[in-house]
Amino acid sequence: MNLEKKITFNDVLIKPNFSTIDSRKDVDISSAFGSFKLNFPVFSANMDTVTNPELAIAMHQYGAWGCLHRFSSIEKNLKAYEKVKKAGADAVISMGLGEYEFERALTLIKAGAKIICIDVAHGAQ
Repeated sequence: MNLEKKITFNDVLIKPNFSTIDSRKDVDISSAFGSFKLNFPVFSANMDTVTNPELAIAMHQYGAWGCLHRFSSIEKNLKAYEKVKKAGADAVISMGLGEYEFERALTLIKAGAKIICIDVAHGAQ
């Protein structure tokens, strides 16, 4: 194998194939996760600079999930979740490891959260 050879987009051709699908809107890209269904299988990053309640609500409107971040107090996290829930959206909540994070998860589960993202950089820690 020659590691010196480089290729660009113009060097690659993806050959089209025949399709019986009349329109892109006829394609079902939905995904099921237990009793939950995503019409648009996208899950936003649970980062404080990415997913706020407004994004979680907007993503729900398109059939995707917005994962609320955990980088605030439990009280602020609860208010964010309640805002999403009030809008009728399924929001994914995020938690880390430890007693405080377990308390966060329990508080949000009691408020109605059903989907939890365990947010740890290194699973062994």
